[in-house]
Amino acid sequence: MDILFKYIIPISAFFCKYFFIKYLKKTTHPSDNYFMASIMFWVRTNELLKSLKMSQIDLASKAGISINTIRGWSHKGLFPNAYESVKIAEILGTTVEYLVTGKDIKPTISPFSEDLPQYDWLTDKRKSAVIEFYKFQVHEQDKEFTEISGKQMA
Repeated sequence: MDILFKYIIPISAFFCKYFFIKYLKKTTHPSDNYFMASIMFWVRTNELLKSLKMSQIDLASKAGISINTIRGWSHKGLFPNAYESVKIAEILGTTVEYLVTGKDIKPTISPFSEDLPQYDWLTDKRKSAVIEFYKFQVHEQDKEFTEISGKQMA
């Protein structure tokens, strides 16, 4: 009986997921696309867990979600609600968009104009300091994003 639970059931679950991922990617029904997306959500989540040397139990405790809930979502191919998806993504150091779509999109930063009419009351020296501070913050944010993206890719 131990062999059944230790080897056969996990292997059969793996092959079922593999079959769905391999052969049902080209679906036409919207509910099929939803199911595939939810399966891929958990595939990506598990890949990130593995790369971070974490288990689903660790994820559950950090997110404040029951391990049985996470396992249920994972095995049934269900998405967590938006709030819990955000918590999971934050713990994994990624975005919900990546977990759902696989697209790792860099956040866009609004363009900054060096013409600062709202700061006309500042001296030119202080305007320059504001511009330099902004550029420094954008640079630091880009470095952080690159570090996070690098960890996800590794």
